[in-house]
Amino acid sequence: WDKATIATRALQAGNNILLYCNEPDSPHIALDAVEKAVTDGTLSKDTVEENAKKVLALKADRLTHPDPLPMEEVIKIIAHPDHLRLAKAIVAGEVPADLLSQAT
Repeated sequence: WDKATIATRALQAGNNILLYCNEPDSPHIALDAVEKAVTDGTLSKDTVEENAKKVLALKADRLTHPDPLPMEEVIKIIAHPDHLRLAKAIVAGEVPADLLSQAT
């Protein structure tokens, strides 16, 4: 399916939110498709509004009091030697041998 169809079908199927990553044109295509679907009656305006209310309620409930890690914990995670080693291996198209042994 094309990007416009995916957006409207996902909402018709009960999805409350559409997430896009690394495709800067997709959100615009989706919004245009949803607007067209509401205009032509393929998608209910009430459904779109109810979905928006659910997402906003979830954000209000879960994102108002973020609980970030203390900086001393963050420093232990960011640029950890194991993470850097794995990143370099991925760039090289490899998988570290010790990682493979852990998977079995």
